[in-house]
Amino acid sequence: PLSTARLTDPSNLMSWTEARFYGQLRAFFAYKWRAVKSKEGTPTAEQLASYIKTIKTQIDGILGKNRPAKAIDPIAKAYAGMGWDWGHNKQKGEKAASKEDLIKMLETLGKAFYDIERECRQKIAEALEPTEHDLENLDNGVDKLWELDAKNRMKPGVDYELDLQKGKRSREEGDKASRPLFKFVKKESLDARPTYKAFLALLDNYERAVGVAEVETAQEKKEIRTFLATCLQTNVMKYAHKWLAAKGKVSKDPKEFFLLLQKLWFEMYKRDYNAKRPDSSGFEHVFVGEERNGKIVGCHNWLQLWREEQLGNMNYLGYIYPYR
Repeated sequence: PLSTARLTDPSNLMSWTEARFYGQLRAFFAYKWRAVKSKEGTPTAEQLASYIKTIKTQIDGILGKNRPAKAIDPIAKAYAGMGWDWGHNKQKGEKAASKEDLIKMLETLGKAFYDIERECRQKIAEALEPTEHDLENLDNGVDKLWELDAKNRMKPGVDYELDLQKGKRSREEGDKASRPLFKFVKKESLDARPTYKAFLALLDNYERAVGVAEVETAQEKKEIRTFLATCLQTNVMKYAHKWLAAKGKVSKDPKEFFLLLQKLWFEMYKRDYNAKRPDSSGFEHVFVGEERNGKIVGCHNWLQLWREEQLGNMNYLGYIYPYR
């Protein structure tokens, strides 16, 4: 539901309405794409033409009187690409559209309206003040963080790509992957994102083994401050700070929030109780990983996995089948 705060801002209301409208079109084309692709056999030219005409009628039902160029232009272009006159809802020329043409058209429009819907939601998310709706529960706040990160996060198939290969059951032994997990990670994409560059600079600052005391150099402390400062300049962390402050969980003072994050993530403590000095931190465990009794603990970060694979320290054995 829309909160009162959202309704009082006409631009927010318009963006939500647009997002729902384009989301409906995206869902429609995605559904039709799955339906046509999964259907066995090859339809006759007459059957296919009849189906395409039906789709046009259904699209008109979604559009209603709302026919912005942002919606009509990609549809007309995609229809023209398979030799179909969108306006008159009939085939152009003598060559009939094929099933493959229809699948490609539906896929193209599904992706196009996904991008447009995402753009609308991004505009909503860029209003950094949490609304009543955002503050209702943690899920709503996290959803907005995800939207705010849309421009900064690495995109699969563009900035990186995985090669999953074969899977196995959780207790099954053996190597199901002869190739690395990462097909590629574009260095220029990493370099273009200040938060990624600052993060990667931290990964070689830690002792791998649990129980070995950590010693922070002046340079490493500077890298930590740079990383936190860079993150706090992003809309993601600006919003996170405002959300937490509105909930009374943190101070509204940016400096105090900075120091809190530094303490939570980078203050050293003993993971091995027998260690004479602190040997771990929250950041090291979660993002870098540690070795204890010959096994890796922590390391919940894909960039570190990629880095370890690049260094020859990780051998990908295949993925685990999801539980059914």
